[in-house]
Amino acid sequence: MKKKTVVTLILFGSFTLFLLVWQHLQAVWVGYELQSLLEAMERQRNLNAYLQLELQRLHSPLRIEQVARGKLGLVSVTQGTVIELDPLPLTYAYKN
Repeated sequence: MKKKTVVTLILFGSFTLFLLVWQHLQAVWVGYELQSLLEAMERQRNLNAYLQLELQRLHSPLRIEQVARGKLGLVSVTQGTVIELDPLPLTYAYKN
């Protein structure tokens, strides 16, 4: 073989080997990135589940009543504490 052909084959082989190594490294990097994204997605799902439970707890009528009585000092309506007023006539309500 000619010296030029051998040098060309060595350069082509080296370039091919470089591309194969680069491709493998890229595949490994993509795998790590995918794993990282899957873990982040799982954390977001767990956070979402926690927040859904917290939302249900906050909307609980029992909790709302406890806050109303304990923190706000509200009491239940007893007979005679509610005074019903006659509604305003519609014509008066729309004059403003």
